[in-house]
This record gives sequence, structure tokens and C-alpha cells, in this order.
Amino acid sequence: MIFVDSSVWADYFNGSKTSQTDWLDSSLGNTPIIIGGLILTEVLQGFQSDKDFKIARQGIFSWAFRLCRWKDSH
Repeated sequence: MIFVDSSVWADYFNGSKTSQTDWLDSSLGNTPIIIGGLILTEVLQGFQSDKDFKIARQGIFSWAFRLCRWKDSH
């Protein structure tokens, strides 16, 4: 499993070609991806249009990923 930071997701959805976005593109659906709730929120809030937001949200939730949840120690 790999934890993907919001900067990589932002570059990916903006069409930037980096080694990280290339890896992400080739790994989606094949490698379990971990995404934190805060990162998911940051990524989805970055979209200007409802259409792009819905496409990204559908994509993220259709790929193999796990939502990272913090265990409360109290």
C-alpha cells in the first residue's frame, strides 16, 4: 500500500507529468492506495466545477484505495 499526498493528486488531476503522477497513473486500480480524509478533502475542494468534482470523486472511489483513519488513543 502506498500513501499518496495531495500534491501528487493535484498534479495528476491538473495533467502535470512528473515521475509521481506517472507512477500514480500506472498504479491506479492495480496497487492499493491509501488516502487520508484531510487529503481527500483538499483534493476534492480544489475543483472549480461540479462536473470535474464529480468525475474526480467517482474516479477516486472506483480505484483500489483505503481511507486512512486515525485510531483515537483515548
